[in-house]
Amino acid sequence: MSALLDAAQARVRESPGASFWIREGDTLSYEHEPSGGGSSSLCRETVVEARHTTAEGRRGVATGRVSTAEELTRLWEQARSRSAAGPLLASPRAISSPPLEGPAAQVSPDRARGLAQALCAALPEAVLQAVLVRQLAHTFSVVEAQGLHQERVETEELLVRAEARPGAVVEGARGPLRAVPLPVAGVVEGLRAQLETLVAPGRAPTAELPLVLRPPVSAAVLGGLAWMLGGDVARSSPALAAGAGKRLFPSTLTLVDLAPAGGRRFDDEGQSCAPLTLVEAGVLRALLHSRPTAAALSQPGSGRGFFHPELEAVVPSPLNLTLLPAAPPPLDRYLELTARVETFTTQTQPGLVSLIAGGWEVWGTQRTRVGPLELELPVSATLRQLIGVADDARWSPSFEGVLAPSLFLAGGWRRPSRGAVPGPLRYG
Repeated sequence: MSALLDAAQARVRESPGASFWIREGDTLSYEHEPSGGGSSSLCRETVVEARHTTAEGRRGVATGRVSTAEELTRLWEQARSRSAAGPLLASPRAISSPPLEGPAAQVSPDRARGLAQALCAALPEAVLQAVLVRQLAHTFSVVEAQGLHQERVETEELLVRAEARPGAVVEGARGPLRAVPLPVAGVVEGLRAQLETLVAPGRAPTAELPLVLRPPVSAAVLGGLAWMLGGDVARSSPALAAGAGKRLFPSTLTLVDLAPAGGRRFDDEGQSCAPLTLVEAGVLRALLHSRPTAAALSQPGSGRGFFHPELEAVVPSPLNLTLLPAAPPPLDRYLELTARVETFTTQTQPGLVSLIAGGWEVWGTQRTRVGPLELELPVSATLRQLIGVADDARWSPSFEGVLAPSLFLAGGWRRPSRGAVPGPLRYG
């Protein structure tokens, strides 16, 4: 790693406009078989995105897995050749990055195995389809004319998939890799609650009732909102791009993006990951931006440009998006959706969340099983009915960068007719 850093710093000194993003480290994936076995895979690699920015502010990039200084130079030459036709960038924001201290954390197959076994022992009655522990021990470096910025991200994630009557449900937890192993009690409790909800079919819901979405269900809505407020999406939605400073949601909605403990201090473009308020009391204040999307909309950058491994490109992404608590009015009768069946996708159309969920119709102390239901939740229309947010947000294993709380919504179900066949329940 030091040889690559030396080569990158030398190139930046010699070539105006050169910069590099470098990710180096280990990713351990341990998949546990509920029957008793398990297997782990370790990926150790260095990924580099070389960048060249012209005097006019256009950037060319080239990405690849690199192990030598010669490969790094060839990557930068590709970036330079692409810069004339590259996107314009927003002005950079100066950041400070303290030196790395102490040795990096180490991934541990034994630790991962012990965590998976503890989870399986706590759920002997559940039909577990998959138990996955993922450990990340990465060092991120941004090398640019302003200096070298480095930080470590060392996290552990537990993902569990269990079989329910209409499909599979998912729960998970995330925490620092250096801390004690993740507690499994919260994961066990959440999984049992979802399985209990879906153990038998229920009746149809009452249309006029207020709606409560618990975290397994609300995560899909929050994931849709994160997508909608991405700078790359706003570029193709003039109304949203022009909505800054306008009230788009009720005053109960305040949306923030904060780095989790042990998370990022700067993004993969070297911009500060300062706390970001996207919506304040219903008023749109900011979008999730990379430098190119900020420049395209003539808006300030937000330090949310992160490298996407599958796209091999930097895209606007949240770190830890959540809604701040807002006390709901007292509800004596409501529809509570507590479980979501995992599906291949939840956003079948832009801004429309489609899912299968089950829950309970609550009337005082009486609870009657409802569903599972096919639901359509238009993100904007759904959140305009928000009347409260609980202080129970938790990490979502299905929606990256989302911390989902329970949402309380005013009533408004309807079942649209699609020809001769009634469609799924639709909200809003």
